Formats: sequence, structure tokens, C-alpha cells
Amino acid sequence: MQKRTAEKKLNDYVAASNSYNRSFKFLDKDSTIAYIKVKSFSREYSDEFYKKTFSKIKNAESKYLIIDVRNNYGGSLYEINNLYSYLTDKPFTLIKPSQVTSRDIPLRTNYFRKSGPFEYALKSIAYPSYFFAQAFSTYKKDGKVFYKMKADKPTKPNKSAFHGKVFVLINGGSFSASSIITAKLKNDKRATLVGEETGGANDGTVAGFYSYQKLPNSEIRFPIGLLLVQPNIDFSDSKRGVTPDIVVHETMQDIIDKKIPTGLDKE
Repeated sequence: MQKRTAEKKLNDYVAASNSYNRSFKFLDKDSTIAYIKVKSFSREYSDEFYKKTFSKIKNAESKYLIIDVRNNYGGSLYEINNLYSYLTDKPFTLIKPSQVTSRDIPLRTNYFRKSGPFEYALKSIAYPSYFFAQAFSTYKKDGKVFYKMKADKPTKPNKSAFHGKVFVLINGGSFSASSIITAKLKNDKRATLVGEETGGANDGTVAGFYSYQKLPNSEIRFPIGLLLVQPNIDFSDSKRGVTPDIVVHETMQDIIDKKIPTGLDKE
């Protein structure tokens, strides 16, 4: 197994697709427009990535920032909470308290799922600690049960936060965490959304952690989300995804050419 280089760690290299999960570049010679692409909010090494990226943007005095979350299926709430701290100049709360149906819900996840013999042994040793941590991870308020999350607590803006114009590229492949952060950015009027309506709902998602089940006859396996996660926004009850401020439909040629539909010319 080849050791991951510092660059591969920072950009979260994915060997299966021979590509980076996160990437950053300037789109012009004078660094006016900065561009961040996130394929998945995996969290791995994300702290260092955003720290270095926004330091470069700040030093370059960029005026525009494009964040591309097209075809981003979601991921870590921790990562999007951290990312949002680089996009605001005031304290914020990313999500509302996350609701579960009962106190034992966090213990219903398939803890040993896809574990090989060695990993199973390690997890067995760690299970008592995991059990107690999850057992005390919920609290009750107004007759409802909630799961403790860092993202539902006030967060201060980062000292290297970007204060210029933000554009977020979205499409039907943007789900879960990518929909949560875009819904929050739109609600707070912090970004202009460009592209197509997200696949993930504007008002929240049932995710967080899962219970994996198998149908008795077909033996098809599927995950069931156990946590109601909602962005801290005015509830729209739209029953739709997050809608763009500037609609730009991608063509097959755009996808082949990897064209970036910035919408900057419409500002």
C-alpha cells in the first residue's frame, strides 16, 4: 500500500476514482476569482485544507469565491459547519437541534457493519466506550428527544473568513450536507446560488447515522436514516430542494468539457 503524500491527504485523494475529493485554484491570473470544488464532505483533513485555502484567498485579496458542490451527496456536518465559519463575519448556528424518535436510536446503528476480522476485534474492544458515549448523547426537551451536535451550537466566524461575493454551484446531485449549507447560505443572503435545484430538500434531511436493513426475499440492503437534521433557517414547507438564484442548465457538452457555470456575467 502506497503512503499518502501530504498533497493527497490535504485534498483527500480517492484511489478508486484517481481524483481529489477537494480542490482549490484561482480562475484568473490576478487571483480575483477563487474556486473551491468539494465532491463530498468527508471531513478527513478538511480543517487543514480550509485553513490553507482561505489563507491563500485572503493573501490574494480575491473579490469572488465560487464553491462547487454539484454532485456532492453530502457528508460531515462538522465540515460544513467549519466551512461556513469562513464565509460569515458574525456568530452563527448552522442547524436546528436534531431530533430522534427515542433515546436508544443512536444505539441502533450497525456498529460492526463491513468490519473484517481485525477491525471487528478492535471495534469490540472500543465498543464499551462507544456504547456509553452514545447512551449519553441525547437529551429531552418539550417532550421531544434530541441528539447532541456541535453544529447546533453557536459558532464564531473564522479570523480568515472571506468577505467578498460568494457563488455556490448546485444541481440535482447536491444532497444532504451540501443542501443544508446552501439552504443556510441562501437564507442568510450570504451567497448567490447558481445552477439547478438541489436533490436534497431545502428544509432538512433524515440522515446523520443509519440502520442498515436487508429485505427478506430480495435480500436487497438499504440504509434508514435515524436523525432529522434541519438547517437553522425559516421553515419554508416548500417540499422542494434548494432553488438557485440564477438558473443555469448544464448540457452534456458542459459536463464533458467540465465547464464551470459561474453566472458572474449576470451579476
